[in-house]
Parts: sequence; structure tokens; C-alpha cells
Amino acid sequence: MTQRGRTLAGRLLAVLVLHGLFLGVLPLRSQTQAPEASPVPGEQLTVRLITAGPGTEVWELFGHNAIWIHDQTTGRQTAYDYGRFDFAEPGFLWRFVKGRMWYWMGAADPRGMIAAYVSRDRSVWVQELNLPPAAREELRLLLEHNVQEENRYYRYDYYRDNCSTRIRDALDLVVRGAISAQTADTVPGSTWRSHSDRLLAADPLAYTGTKLGLGSPTDRPISRWDEMYVPMRLQEYIRTVQIEGADGELIPLVRHEEAVYLGSGPPERSEPPGWYLIYLAIGSLWAALMVWCAGVARRGGRLGQVGFGLAAGAWALVAGLGGSVLLFLWLGTDHVMTRANENLLQLNPLALLLLVLVPLALAADRWRKPAVVLAGLVAAGSLLGAAAKILPGFDQANWQVIALAAPVNAALWLSLRRLLRHAASTASVPAES
Repeated sequence: MTQRGRTLAGRLLAVLVLHGLFLGVLPLRSQTQAPEASPVPGEQLTVRLITAGPGTEVWELFGHNAIWIHDQTTGRQTAYDYGRFDFAEPGFLWRFVKGRMWYWMGAADPRGMIAAYVSRDRSVWVQELNLPPAAREELRLLLEHNVQEENRYYRYDYYRDNCSTRIRDALDLVVRGAISAQTADTVPGSTWRSHSDRLLAADPLAYTGTKLGLGSPTDRPISRWDEMYVPMRLQEYIRTVQIEGADGELIPLVRHEEAVYLGSGPPERSEPPGWYLIYLAIGSLWAALMVWCAGVARRGGRLGQVGFGLAAGAWALVAGLGGSVLLFLWLGTDHVMTRANENLLQLNPLALLLLVLVPLALAADRWRKPAVVLAGLVAAGSLLGAAAKILPGFDQANWQVIALAAPVNAALWLSLRRLLRHAASTASVPAES
């Protein structure tokens, strides 16, 4: 081969080598320089449920909760919670009485929120939720929408639409009903009232008030879904919930749980207190006082008559005013749970009339029969309320109220009847000349 031929062959070989290298390297370069995939919406978010245990104030006894969302891209951390209110708001108390409460949703720094609970010695738990990225993003958008000024207010209901049910419903929405489907079973012995009783037992006055004011609707059986109106029940039950993961397999909703702080107070009651004997003792002592005073009065003791009038008048005031309030809560407000209240048979509004009739009957003959008849009607209604428990439909959990009121109502009628009979018989005996 001539020199010129060798030169042409060399150039051709070089072209082929370069061409082969180009063809071989190009796919490598195209792979290494391919644009990065766009991040999945919600993948940068961490979602946690904050649960605070009971506090010392009445409105803190049911606990509280919030959803904590951490955006790892921006570093923003926000805790969203419902059920906020302000006692100083104009008209708040009257709207509360009427059952027309407007509460609202807010947002706060989660670390500050937790620190505030700890400073009040309230237990705090944090549960990281195992939500798919799309559900995390949907939840964030939902909460951001709801926290806006025009959307944040809602009609509050202490059992069916409160701080915890709003969070429960938001979580259930983004997991497509998995929570509601897996907690629909009824819990034996569980009612709206049973949870109110066990949590309010720390405040006997509030316990007694709700025992009197809540009617029959609070005593129907409820499901685990319903029970989650209590934040601690929501915390407990979501541990058992499973949702569909990215690969279609079922995964636990709670990925991780931590007790941030455990308060030094007594543990949450698992069952409501009975206290039947306490209420029976109070009612029996009041009844015994009236019977004793009436006996002293029959023997001619002026102080006995005064004592009986005071004891009977005090009960007539308590029972009459109490019954009037119960009747107003049933017929004059929007409170669904105060309707059909069997306690009206124990605290009868008619008892208010005895405030007038008893003193009149002790002073004049013509008022004796009306006073005895009215006291008898009040006592009969009270005893009827106890006897009706054997009938279907009369299942309100109010035995404590019966134990308190029935002995006093019965004693008032019996004592008044015997005292007035004695006064009538004494007046019919002619005086010696």
C-alpha cells in the first residue's frame, strides 16, 4: 500500500473509532444529564396528631387535640386546632345557654402549644401518621382553607361537632373513610353520658349539673366513631386503623407514637362513678330534717314549724327552679341532648307553688287541701319516675337524681299532710271554759 493509501486508511479508521465512541457515550450522557423527576406533592410533609390530656378547668376535663403539619422544604410548622372560644365575647353566655355556640378554628406554633400544655401539667402525646403523600397534601390544603377568616367559624356541638370530631372527620376524609368504616361497631355500655360522667367526676358540681341537665338522648348506645368526640379516644382508636399504602397493601395509620410529657394528676377514669349512696344520703338527710321539724311542730314547738317551713321552702325553691331550667333547656333551646329529660319528674316546676302554699296552709285552713294535693302530685311524679324504669323507653341514667329527690318529695308530702291534719284536729277541739 502506498503512503497515500495508508494515510486514507488511517483517517477512515480514526473516523470509525470516533464515531463508535460517540455512539457509545451518547446514551451514557443522556442518562446522566436527564432532568430530575418533579417531587411528589405532599412528600415533603410530615403529619402528626397532638393530644393533650385533661386539665383542671371544667372545659379542659375532656382534653384537646390538634394536627401538626411540618413542611420540610420550607421549614414551616403549624398546629391546627378547633373548638376555640372566648368567654369575653359579647353574648357568649346567652348563646351557650341557647345552644347556639359559634366556635372557631385556629393555627399556632406546635412547639409553643405543647409547651403551654406542659406548663399546665397536662399530659401530651404525639402520633406521627402514616399518610400517603397525596393525603398529606390534601389534608394541608383542607386545613389551610378552613383556617381562613371566612371559613374558620362553625356551629359547635359538644358531642357531635367539637374540637376532636372535626379533626377525626378531616383525617377520615383524606383516607377515604377508612376510620369511619373501621370504628362503626357499637361499644357495650358506652353512651354520650357515660364519657361525660367519667371525665366530669373530677368536678362534682359540674358532674351534678350535667347529670341533671342532660336528657334521654345522651343515653343511647354509641359507636367507637362517636366516642372519638373525646380526644383521648381518637388517639386510642386510630392506633387500630389501617389504610391502603402506595403499593396497595394495608399499613397502620399511626407510624410512631411518643409520650412527650406525662402530667402528675390522677389517671383518666375508665368508668363513670356511681355515687348513688352519696346522693341518697343527701336526700335522706334533707327528708329526715323535714320529718323531724314537722314532728316538733306537732308537739307545739314553734321552732319546729319554722324549721319545717324553711326546709320545705328551700326544697321547693331548688326543685321548682331546677325543673323550670330543665323545661327551658328542653323546649326553649337548640340543645338536642337536653330534650326528653326524665329528671322533670324529680325536679318539678310545680314545686315553686309550694313556696307560697306551704306558709299559707300553715296560717289558714282554706289553703291546707291545695297545699297537700300539690305536694302529693309532686311526690307521685317523683315515685312514678322511679317506677317507670321497668318500662321500655325509660332508660335515662338518672338513678342518682332519683336517689336525691324522691325521698325529699315524699317526705315533704307526708310531713305536710300529717302536720296540717294535726293542726286541723287541734283547731276543731273546743277550748275549755
